[in-house]
Amino acid sequence: MFEKKILKKYFSIFIPIFISILSLFLFQIIDSFFVSKLGVETFSGFGIALIQVLFITSILSSISNSINVFISKAHGSKKEIRKKRKLYIGTFIILFSSLLVFFLFFIFKDFLYSFYGASPNVLISMEIYFETWILFIPFYSLFIYFQNSLNSIEKTFTASFIVFLSLGLNILLDYILMFGVHGMIEPLGIYGSALATGLSYIFGVLCFAYIIFKNDLIYKIPLFKNRASSLIVKKMFFLSLHFLVPGLTYPLSMIILSIGISYYSVDIIASFTLIDNLKYILLIITTSTATTVSILSSNFYGSKKYSYINKIFNLTLLIISTWSFILVLFVYFFGYNVGEFYFGYNSYLSELFSHMWFLFIFSSIFWSYTANLGRLFFSIKMEKYASSIILFGNVSTMFLPIFFGNIFGVDGFIISISAIGFIVFLISAYIYKTKTRILFS
Repeated sequence: MFEKKILKKYFSIFIPIFISILSLFLFQIIDSFFVSKLGVETFSGFGIALIQVLFITSILSSISNSINVFISKAHGSKKEIRKKRKLYIGTFIILFSSLLVFFLFFIFKDFLYSFYGASPNVLISMEIYFETWILFIPFYSLFIYFQNSLNSIEKTFTASFIVFLSLGLNILLDYILMFGVHGMIEPLGIYGSALATGLSYIFGVLCFAYIIFKNDLIYKIPLFKNRASSLIVKKMFFLSLHFLVPGLTYPLSMIILSIGISYYSVDIIASFTLIDNLKYILLIITTSTATTVSILSSNFYGSKKYSYINKIFNLTLLIISTWSFILVLFVYFFGYNVGEFYFGYNSYLSELFSHMWFLFIFSSIFWSYTANLGRLFFSIKMEKYASSIILFGNVSTMFLPIFFGNIFGVDGFIISISAIGFIVFLISAYIYKTKTRILFS
């Protein structure tokens, strides 16, 4: 069905990225398990904080992804000097962006906090985690940018190994800083969790920087005195604007959803928090395929091998569909057991979580297809379609779930998210079938 050459190329990138995302998933599971032992209110505050973290990381990841489209195309067309220049320019763009986001969030954080209706203890935990984590935002931005850059030039195993080491350090520091070491280190609770994450970013950035300079992957040029570099900055800026549509509206929709959820009971907040942390069960595959699609489609587009782009995307659809089917069966049969693992033998909370997770999983599946189509569109100069579709979906998600939640309760809240995801997927699939046929003919 698929050419051996395509399969080899695809999985040489997919597998190390999958290992990297799997490591992130395992860390997220362990991290949320540690925090769940600090109490339901602390765990709920941690979940609300992660929504705000998502907003920031989505912005910076979107900028990083837009830059790496240029790096990947230069790599595909075998233009080494241009590739090194773009990596160098991108480093300054991502750093500037992270500092700008840092200052904006500290200016408006009190305004943001005023919208949440959770109990004081939940909000205190949220503030402690978020305001500690954000101090390390420049290191996060470089961490994700250098990882994406190495992936874009097909050094995926190196990037994944550094991510694996960083997450291993994060888990170790999580336990030590959250619960302390008798007679040596005092337990820091939720503050220790955020601090451990920040320190692991620093470690990862140092490792990435060592690899980049050792392998001479950066070519230093004046940023604005050189006409070519000024043109690159301009192109990166305009593509970043399209990437920022999903980068801003998706986490913004999640923040609005978290505000809506915060007015439900603490048990529903805790269940929603756990669901959000377990999203990596599906995102292991979705993020791996989306990154692979972005890298390969950019490479093939740069080398004008257009027929390969459709082939790698068809392979991606097969992978996502198979994994989604397995996941639905797992959630249906073992959702309650997962709830027991996190919440102990609180049968009501475990049952509530299992019910909410099963309803929520379908929205994740539909959005997985759309996310991969979006990354493909961005890589082949169809960014206007991608940003328009995702804008429609995210704006709808900001308001309709809260509306239906007020009428039908938490079930209406979740089912409406799935319905929106399905509609957006149908629109994306129609554009893919009609527009790419013209593009690749």
